[in-house]
Amino acid sequence: MESNSLTSVHFTLINEWFITVETGREAASYGYLVDLRTQDLTKSNQLRAKIGLRTVKTHNGLIDIQENTGIRFYLWPRESSKIELVN
Repeated sequence: MESNSLTSVHFTLINEWFITVETGREAASYGYLVDLRTQDLTKSNQLRAKIGLRTVKTHNGLIDIQENTGIRFYLWPRESSKIELVN
């Protein structure tokens, strides 16, 4: 991407905010701003894949590696917290 342009993470945050507000937290989104419902995990991973983001499982696995080894992966915007699944 060119300098001063949006990254996929910036797009995700904007789009997730929009989805969350428009649907009253009823539609599946990316899991950055709002925890995901277990039933929405597949849809969330599909949305993530379309713009080149890692899956929720991969993100959470990297968080585990960070905690166990001390390696820092800079997983912005949730660099130190897992994406929680709620029922």
